[in-house]
Amino acid sequence: MSSRERLIQVTARLIREKGMAATGLAEILGLAELPKGSLYHYFPGGKEELIKEALHSYKDWLAGGFKAKMKGSSCAAEGLSGIIDFFKDDLEASRYVAGCPIATVALESNEDLASIRTAVREVMDYWIQSLCAYLRYKGYNGNPSTAEDFIMQIEGALIMARIYQSAAPLEKLKLKIKEILQNDINREEA
Repeated sequence: MSSRERLIQVTARLIREKGMAATGLAEILGLAELPKGSLYHYFPGGKEELIKEALHSYKDWLAGGFKAKMKGSSCAAEGLSGIIDFFKDDLEASRYVAGCPIATVALESNEDLASIRTAVREVMDYWIQSLCAYLRYKGYNGNPSTAEDFIMQIEGALIMARIYQSAAPLEKLKLKIKEILQNDINREEA
């Protein structure tokens, strides 16, 4: 793995575990085992540019994980359940430390961090578009509101799972998948 990629991967992990504000450059460089000059060599825009790259890296990681969990699913409900399992497995593997950096970074972003807010929105838009395409592929309307509902519920379940150190909120969400899909049928196409 290149030095640039190590910086991105370490940053992505840290913002999933601690958030953007609590992730310091010295910690990133220390864990990546790189000298300070490396950061500005690869990321002249500093921490902000590095965070943006880490968010885009997370998007790619999500896409790969979702595809692996959804591959071969016989129906949309099974595929959405696979996404929930992806997050559940990740949370359990991290002992409920690593969450979704999109929500964390979105909450920490302010008007001074416009490029980071844009990166967060790009990742979210990608997720919504991907879910819509998947639902259409499985014979549903693929309404953006349905994808948004699912994402809002999964983000809430992830927060609850971290708070209570339990996968129970994610398991409860699996019980709502049929309702989410029924809402997609009932909605008119956007």
